[in-house]
Amino acid sequence: MTLARPASVREPDNEPAAPAGRVRLASAPKLRAVYWCNFWADALRPEFYKNRPVVVVSRDSSLEGPVTVVPLTTKLQRDNKWAYKLTENPNPRRPGIDSWAVCNHIYSVSCARLLQMDGGSPRMKPVDFDGVVRLMLRALANAPKEGSPDGEEASHT
Repeated sequence: MTLARPASVREPDNEPAAPAGRVRLASAPKLRAVYWCNFWADALRPEFYKNRPVVVVSRDSSLEGPVTVVPLTTKLQRDNKWAYKLTENPNPRRPGIDSWAVCNHIYSVSCARLLQMDGGSPRMKPVDFDGVVRLMLRALANAPKEGSPDGEEASHT
């Protein structure tokens, strides 16, 4: 017996293309640069939504291709083991306010979603960026604590 495909399900080669957005950046996003990202309005929990700062974690980005970013937040992340507290808030609108990178929320977005911060695109401090990348990689692999014989999860502070 052959099951009929519902009319609402399209074959991959007939799939409509996503709409193209207008890129407002003058040049390709740089590693460690912080931008505003216009996340989708129809996001579902726990996805990020609204305009919020992100840090670029992908190398060799172009204006035409996807850019990999990690969102930043000023919401207290006390119980989130995947949140990295930054030594300095890179958002020029919120200097002196504690800020975290939420390293288990890694997004590939269009450059059309990115907008420069006030006065340009600040770069995250190298010490913070290194911590973000380490924690992001652990979140992806859910790596055990180094030297742990029982595979106990690493703690992140």
